[in-house]
Amino acid sequence: MAGQKAKAATAYKAAWDYFTAGRQLLPGDCWQSQYELTLKLYEAAVETAYLNGDFESMEKLVQIVIEKARAILDKIRVYEIKSEALVAQDKFVEAMNNGLQILKFLGVQFPQEPSQDDIILAIQETQLAYQKKSIAELINLPLMSDPIQLAILRILLSIATAAYMAFPKLHTLLICKQMTLSIQYGNAPASTYGYACYGLILCAIVGEIEVGYQFGQLALDLL
Repeated sequence: MAGQKAKAATAYKAAWDYFTAGRQLLPGDCWQSQYELTLKLYEAAVETAYLNGDFESMEKLVQIVIEKARAILDKIRVYEIKSEALVAQDKFVEAMNNGLQILKFLGVQFPQEPSQDDIILAIQETQLAYQKKSIAELINLPLMSDPIQLAILRILLSIATAAYMAFPKLHTLLICKQMTLSIQYGNAPASTYGYACYGLILCAIVGEIEVGYQFGQLALDLL
């Protein structure tokens, strides 16, 4: 609790010290006897190491969580933070590889080098997903609750900047995937980015300016 309060106050060094003290007080079999607390402490430590710019410590903690966590969903948060940290260091290729690795575990794969046909198909599939709804109605979709789909959406968001900077064709596929997930499973905080970027794709690539504007407005309305 002290660590979370310090982090919320942007006192990241103090937060790191609290989370470190918490980890040091855990018993030797903590990953068995106090799993939930241990996982939360390590996730928090990974995040504050990143926020402090201590990428070496962050990476060590990430590897521990990857090795010790019982389920793939328990590893999502540290993969997400690692991608964000790599982007912060302008390591876009590494960030993409990190994100694509965990997406593969979650059953989502993308072509390594998307062709123009891949992009056209992704846009067409996305258009089909919402063709029976008005764009304004998408704001009324239920909240996304499926933990797997939420995890996929978060990872897609964490590597979106890396894709935009280093793999623009793949970025389009990531956005289309975000769109179809939101339409099929419901809206989530990350949906806002997907709707906004999809609007940009419609304007810049497809040439549907008015429809693109409507998706941009939808993203604003969801904020």
